[in-house]
Amino acid sequence: MIKSCFKFYAAYPKTPHTVIVSLGLFVGLCYLPSWIRFLVLQIYQYGSGSFTLAVCLAAIGIIKLWQNRYSLAVVDSLEADRWLGHCLIVVGILSFPFCRFSLWSQAFLWLFILIGVVISCWGIAFFSTYSGISWAFALSVYPNPGHIAGTLWQTLLPARILESSMAWVTTTVLRWVGQPVVVSGPLVFFPHHTVEVSWGCNGFDTALAMLGASLCLGWYLGFSNYKIFQLSFIGIVLAFLVNIPRLVLMALAAAYWGADIFDFLHGPWGGQIFVTVLLGGYYYLALRLSPASEGS
Repeated sequence: MIKSCFKFYAAYPKTPHTVIVSLGLFVGLCYLPSWIRFLVLQIYQYGSGSFTLAVCLAAIGIIKLWQNRYSLAVVDSLEADRWLGHCLIVVGILSFPFCRFSLWSQAFLWLFILIGVVISCWGIAFFSTYSGISWAFALSVYPNPGHIAGTLWQTLLPARILESSMAWVTTTVLRWVGQPVVVSGPLVFFPHHTVEVSWGCNGFDTALAMLGASLCLGWYLGFSNYKIFQLSFIGIVLAFLVNIPRLVLMALAAAYWGADIFDFLHGPWGGQIFVTVLLGGYYYLALRLSPASEGS
């Protein structure tokens, strides 16, 4: 794919339009190292969910754009669209050197330039005709979509509602197995110990990872939008369901079993065990939704 892109660019006539678009794409190359570096570092800060979602969205956009390259090659923009696109690109290029003080500003300007490139090459109608590609690129421009989603969640919904809900479900399960526990918000009270369900343990990060995987799998396999919605819904629900037994075991470990077992369950090895269970159940349900299973 990369060689084909270079050959295509080398053979393409050099016009003012191609020069402006090339300069805009060069800004994207300047932003790419920051995007990759932050994408890798955030695994340790925010978990793998945001990483998976960003990578899957970017991959979907690139693959779908490549698959539609022949149909896009015959699409031309109106003169007014081309002028508008060029203005956006030039403004983004001139502003970029002065806005490298934060990742947010770089991401915003790259999105600004990317919109200009699309409008100048294919017109504003691209966004309605290829809405999936448009959303995939727009949501992956900033390499931490999970942080954006988490901020919106915590801003629009009552404080710690997800942690409190998971704590309540965990307490209910613990009572079923005979534990004398009481819940208050995100806190689970044992007779001689208190366990708090924090943001990192509420399953939100895993749900984001499953959302990204579902979107990537659904669009790659050519599922309908309704099937993709079903696949995403199943992945998110499974992520929260599988998180419940993990919280129960971690609560018991924190209260009775000691720090070593708690660290194991809370660490990467314990996480991999539950991820394996999650992916196993998800794979089975995804097969049930596939077109091949419907025809059999």
